Amino acid sequence: MTVAPQLVGPSSSSGGPDPSLDVDEYLADIGDRIRAERQARGWAEATLAERAGLDRATVRRIQQGIGSLRVLLQVCSGLGVDADYLLSPAWVMPRSDPRPHLSPTQVDVLREAASGAPLADLASALSMTRSAVSSHLTRIYQQLGVADLPRDQRRAAAVRTAMQYGLFSSPNRTS
Repeated sequence: MTVAPQLVGPSSSSGGPDPSLDVDEYLADIGDRIRAERQARGWAEATLAERAGLDRATVRRIQQGIGSLRVLLQVCSGLGVDADYLLSPAWVMPRSDPRPHLSPTQVDVLREAASGAPLADLASALSMTRSAVSSHLTRIYQQLGVADLPRDQRRAAAVRTAMQYGLFSSPNRTS
């Protein structure tokens, strides 16, 4: 006879774990929660593995409900989530981070545009044509959700949004 953990899984009407679920289902639930937390951050398994100090295969296994308490704690640390919360009935599915993704070229263009310089000066500094810089900025404004703002406010709003999401300070990873 297996003893079900008291922290994870759907709750019964009395607030405790649902006794109809077995240990394997609880472990699968933990894996699903870890996957949901990782995906909400827009991270690949490799990103979580790096942040948790684990290899990618270990992250994949813990997401499948296979692992140890030590690995679970490392993954929680990498996610920045308290293990008690992840394992509790109070845990809620995180909302996906709507973080925009810009290409390295787009980041360079926006970083240069933050100076407020005219398009001709930006084009010269970036070794691009004026129309190429303009096209990049148009696409950047669309991706950052500021294209509908008045023309004189778009650039500053795009820079603020990029700073908010850390697009200037960290590498852009889309997977």
